[in-house]
Amino acid sequence: MTRALQASAPSPLKKAKLAVSVGVVAYPTDGRNLGELLRRADLALREAKKGRGIAYFNRELEAAYMERVEVLAALEEALREGRLVLFGQPIVDLSTLEAVATEVLVRWPREGGFWPAGVFIPLAEETGLIRELDLYVLRLVENLPENSLWHMNLSPQTLRDPRFLEAASRLRGKGVRFEITEYALAQGVEEVLQELVEMGFGLVLDDFGQGYASLNTLIQYPFRMVKMDRSFTAGLGENPKSHAVLRASLSLARELGLELVAEGVETQAQRAWLLRLGYRFAQGYLFGTPQPVSGS
Repeated sequence: MTRALQASAPSPLKKAKLAVSVGVVAYPTDGRNLGELLRRADLALREAKKGRGIAYFNRELEAAYMERVEVLAALEEALREGRLVLFGQPIVDLSTLEAVATEVLVRWPREGGFWPAGVFIPLAEETGLIRELDLYVLRLVENLPENSLWHMNLSPQTLRDPRFLEAASRLRGKGVRFEITEYALAQGVEEVLQELVEMGFGLVLDDFGQGYASLNTLIQYPFRMVKMDRSFTAGLGENPKSHAVLRASLSLARELGLELVAEGVETQAQRAWLLRLGYRFAQGYLFGTPQPVSGS
C-alpha cells in the first residue's frame, strides 16, 4: 500500500516541475489492518517529503515519531505550568567588551540540565506551538529590568498571530528590540513590522546573508540593526571572500544608518579581524555563554 502527495499544478505563466513524494508500507509486515497501514504510510510519506522522493516504512520511523509526540506533549505541559525560563547572551562593544544589549533565549529545564533548544524549538515551529512559546516569552520579558536593552526573537507564525500586537504593547517603554529573520520577511508581515515601529520598538534583521533577503530589504523595511550571519565570521582568517562580504556590508550599513553586529564570534583572532575591519558590535561565545536572566 502506498500514499503519495503530489505538488499542485504549476501556474500556466511559468514552467515548473511536478514533484511527487511516496510513502510505502507492506501488508502484513507493516500492519494487519487498514488504520495501522495508513498511519504507518503517513510516517513513511513524512520521511519521503524531506526530499528523498520515496521512503519505506521502518520501525525507526515509528520510534522517532512516538518520541516526537512525547516531547511535544511535555513541552505543552511545561508551558502550561510555567516551567520554561529565560537565559541571556550579551551583545558587546568590541573595543571595550561592555554589554550594550542582551538577547533573551528560552530554556526548558529537565532533570540534570536542559532540553536542547535545537530539539524543541524546531518542533514548536513545525507544529505551530511556537506562537504559544513566543507569547510565553513576551510575558516573561515584561518582568525584566527596564534599565537594559533586550532583544527577543520572533517566529513568522507569531507575527501573524492576532494576539501578538496586544501582547507586545505591554512592553512599550521597556527597551525591547525584536529580532526578525530573513525568512520571516517572505511571510507577508510588513504591516505588523510597521505597527511595531509605530509603538516605539526597534527592529533587528537577524542572520543576514542566509539567502532569503535582497539588499532591497534594507531599504524597504524599517530595521535599526542588522546581525551578520555567523557563517561569515567563521570564515575570518581563512576565506578572503568572508572578509570582503563583511567589509562591504559594514560600508553599506554606514551609508544606510544601520548598526551592524557580527554573530558567532568565538576566538580572539576573529575579534581582532573584526576590529581591523571596523566593526563595533559583536556577539558570540567569546564574550559569554547564555546565562540565567534575573527577574524573569
